[in-house]
Amino acid sequence: MVAIAGVMALLIMLLSGLGIVLAAVLGIAIYHNHEKRKKEHGKLWVRISLWFVLALGIVIIAFPILFFGMMMLEDREQEAKEVEKKQKVEEEASVRDEEMNTMSMFIGNTGYRLIVADAAAGSRFYQFEKSTDGGMNWITVNENPFDDSAGKAEGIVFFSENYGYIGLAGASEEYSSIYVTHDGGNCFSKIELPMNLLKTVPIQAAQNGYTAADFDYAKLPYEENGRFFIEVTINSTETEEIVFVSEDNGVSWSLFEEGASQWVEGFEIPLTPEEEQEAQEELYDILAIIGDDFLSYHEKDSYNTEIPEDKLEEKVKILAENGYTVKTEYVYSNIENWEPLDAFLKHAEQGEKDKVLIIRLRTSGLIVREEYVFDGNDMYVISAGVCINTEGAYIQSYRNKSRLKSWSYTEEGWFRYELCVPEYPLVTETVVDSVLLRVKPISEDNRIASEKYVYGLGYKGNNILCTSWDTETVENLDFTGIYEYLYAMEYGKRFELSDAAEGIQKDAFESLLMKYLPVSSQQIRESTEFDEENNVYPWMHLGCGNYAPDSFGTSYPEVIDIKKHADGTMTLTIHAVCESLLSEAVIVHKLTIEENADGSFKYLKNEILYPGENEIPAYQYRIK
Repeated sequence: MVAIAGVMALLIMLLSGLGIVLAAVLGIAIYHNHEKRKKEHGKLWVRISLWFVLALGIVIIAFPILFFGMMMLEDREQEAKEVEKKQKVEEEASVRDEEMNTMSMFIGNTGYRLIVADAAAGSRFYQFEKSTDGGMNWITVNENPFDDSAGKAEGIVFFSENYGYIGLAGASEEYSSIYVTHDGGNCFSKIELPMNLLKTVPIQAAQNGYTAADFDYAKLPYEENGRFFIEVTINSTETEEIVFVSEDNGVSWSLFEEGASQWVEGFEIPLTPEEEQEAQEELYDILAIIGDDFLSYHEKDSYNTEIPEDKLEEKVKILAENGYTVKTEYVYSNIENWEPLDAFLKHAEQGEKDKVLIIRLRTSGLIVREEYVFDGNDMYVISAGVCINTEGAYIQSYRNKSRLKSWSYTEEGWFRYELCVPEYPLVTETVVDSVLLRVKPISEDNRIASEKYVYGLGYKGNNILCTSWDTETVENLDFTGIYEYLYAMEYGKRFELSDAAEGIQKDAFESLLMKYLPVSSQQIRESTEFDEENNVYPWMHLGCGNYAPDSFGTSYPEVIDIKKHADGTMTLTIHAVCESLLSEAVIVHKLTIEENADGSFKYLKNEILYPGENEIPAYQYRIK
């Protein structure tokens, strides 16, 4: 019908166009012969002709418009009939008779019916009946189809004489269960959907604060292309659903991944009651061992607590003696009892189920419990913490569970992973949550060298460690940027320039640089902006005007090898460790140092080995 109507419409449009052209030609001919025809036939004939041409044109144009309007009206009537037919089929498929407290459906003359056997406090108990004569007579085939459960029948749907489903909702319709039969209703079994596979929730639900645990209203299955689908929502009125699919007539069900592809990845996963209880009990066990001593460092009526490093290390040792795997937040601190974590990660690499616990102590007094769980496919971290409140007492501050989006364990002993976080379109900007954790301990010599020689420099605001240089090219260093870092190393405090000062006095600036670098006063002056009138070197803080933040700048240097030479110098092999890039060696470089008998030292040269200076973000000089 649609094809024929289309051909007819095309023909009418062609005829209409031809008619308009003919009418136009006729009108032009009449116009050009106006004078002649006026003499022969008079003005009246000409006017009649013009009005005739105009009327013909209007008819020709109006006809296809009326035709298409009638076609559209007919289509709408047909759509309305189809909708009405569909509604009638649905009503016939599952009919609720409120007066008789029944719900029924028919396949031919075979009927299936749930009828209320008993009721109490808004809930009902049902029995299942069957008819083979179109509903004239019914027999009870199952007196307890919902296995002693009471509620409100959600519906009946059968796909063949023996294969069908019934649903039971709670009285408030906040939850429901689905039951399946393969023998015409003689036996029903409750469907247990694999909710443990659920690592995602629909976007709108997540925005409204719902989690996977809130999805407990299962709707009756429907069939598409031989597969059966169950939609699970928050309640009977919600439209955001999680979809499960069965390809074996309801024997087994799996998460319908195609429908889940647009969902937010699994973060803020709800803890089970057992997980919550275990985390809470373990934290209070730890508090019983070390908590009271931490409270003495709390500042009254505030959240300010600052626990000294040596005190934290002392508590680490105590917890380690009690069998805990534990570390502090200090950059070069080792994990005490690291072997269980190492074993866990190796088991996970082999696909073996396992779990391990880590305790972290922070200077703020926060005590964090992290449990890593590998289920054979995915890894999760369950985090919980207790902190000191304003009254000087410990309270539970947070608890959460997340799935690791990706993870790896390197030969060098680094555990690196990225957590699942909200992504677009749930949020407009994704904030990556990366963790880089050294498992295998750093040697004591390397730790001391890292703290003494390079940690104070880092890779931000100066270019000592991120540029290849030696005594011949030392002028390429940013002396203005370097000064404040050397000042902190020399005096143990941050450099501050008073607002009234024009800059750093020449002698103070040059003497500090010459102590730590192989550079002369003349070289400094020739390669650095100098104010001769005031005899100072202009200086400014690192800020948005002279520094563009990047991930590389957040790296910290870690010494992995020390080579001492006969001339009294030594060469440190250094990795730039960057957590945000999940790299334990963004760059590898060698720094040569000359150390004096009194413990003072001087940097002699730096050589970038990997991946090369071209791969490092361009350095921005402080003043230039």
